[in-house]
Amino acid sequence: MNKKTKYVLFIICILCYLYTFSKHIFASYIPSDCPFSITFIPVGKGDCIIVQYGDQTMMVDTGYLETSNEVVDYLKSNNITTIDYLILTHPHKDHIGGVQAILESFEVSTIYKTNVTYNSSYYKDLEKALSQKDYNVLNPTINEQIQFGEAIITFLGPLNDDYLNINNTSIVVKIEYQGKSILLTGDMLIEAEQDLIDSGINLSSDIIKIGHHGNSDSSLANFINAVNPNYAIITCDSTIMMSPDIMVLYRLLTHNVQVLRTDIDGLITFYINQVGEIFVKTKPLLDLPTYI
Repeated sequence: MNKKTKYVLFIICILCYLYTFSKHIFASYIPSDCPFSITFIPVGKGDCIIVQYGDQTMMVDTGYLETSNEVVDYLKSNNITTIDYLILTHPHKDHIGGVQAILESFEVSTIYKTNVTYNSSYYKDLEKALSQKDYNVLNPTINEQIQFGEAIITFLGPLNDDYLNINNTSIVVKIEYQGKSILLTGDMLIEAEQDLIDSGINLSSDIIKIGHHGNSDSSLANFINAVNPNYAIITCDSTIMMSPDIMVLYRLLTHNVQVLRTDIDGLITFYINQVGEIFVKTKPLLDLPTYI
């Protein structure tokens, strides 16, 4: 790498750093007419997402085993006793590690997962936990929809389950409410992103959960173009080198996307009111440990 290239990369790093810290919007209050919310819980470089409409709750991934106590405490502190839908996007430990604690602590009505298996102790623990009770476990189909209050949740992926990289088999969902939409991508990588674009599915969304924690193997420019988001959430851990990748941050910067990160902003919640206005609230959880 020559000196000019190093200098350009250094400038990009500085711009992305300043961009991440300068563009945040904090809501001073949340109006009472916001029946819909989505919260991204900081669990290090992993996913744990809570979607709520009125008294209905959906959980997308559970984070790590090591963060499961904090997740359970958060849910209980918000008076959540039942999880109507639990979506397990793919069988990696940073997405399914906390599933046993969730199943033991809450009533779970319906579980969505793919048929993709994985040779790990965490996946074996998942299978064991699911076998201990007659859970309603479903394999979602493309374009299948869930009525979630007045919101609609549509399964967009995976388009197939024979990708070589298991991250590409992540369940992808689009949530729509009052003209606003949210795209949750699991750990989807470039190959699956391109397949979604080629399928002609409408990916346009106001909010996107960036795939694979902002790593360099996801979120190419053509995918960001197709989604055209106003907000991007990155579930990441800044103690890990290049997490998130500087070029992913740069692409979001050049598309004028507001970036929020669980390693910086902590607990991130979006509220949408009954006329489709979006409010954002963050709450740094300095005492919440991160696990890699």
